[in-house]
Amino acid sequence: MKLVCSIVGMPRGLFEVEIDKAASVYALKESVIKKTSMEDIKAFDLQLFLAKRNSGAWLDAAGAAAVVFDGDGRPQIIDADGRRQGFGDEMNPTMWLKNDRCFGENFERDEGQVHVLVVVRKYVRANVGKTGSRASAYTRTYSHFYLFDATCC
Repeated sequence: MKLVCSIVGMPRGLFEVEIDKAASVYALKESVIKKTSMEDIKAFDLQLFLAKRNSGAWLDAAGAAAVVFDGDGRPQIIDADGRRQGFGDEMNPTMWLKNDRCFGENFERDEGQVHVLVVVRKYVRANVGKTGSRASAYTRTYSHFYLFDATCC
């Protein structure tokens, strides 16, 4: 099956991936990385969301371009009336694409549809201080979301 993906925060970040519907969401993540040549990104750095509105309609290119991050770094879109809409839970990496919670067995795409929102997350480890008499260092993991301005895709 062919899926149109959009990298959230990247202008003109639309691209197409061809993948077997029996493949897992994790395999889709790997295909996204190969297609976009993001060498420093690993599959676990990606979060994938179905690009569906609450009505069940797929986003189009303009809708995908309007997707922004909420305060927690999750994708959302703000409609013409100022209402915010999220895109549900991240797609489970162990699930098959043909699962009904993803695309379903009978998925058929239409012209102009965007199917997957790609959020690129990169973890940065930083020493945040020492505690106790043993002065053992604690390391905290920070997550930030890339906002792209490149046009690699």
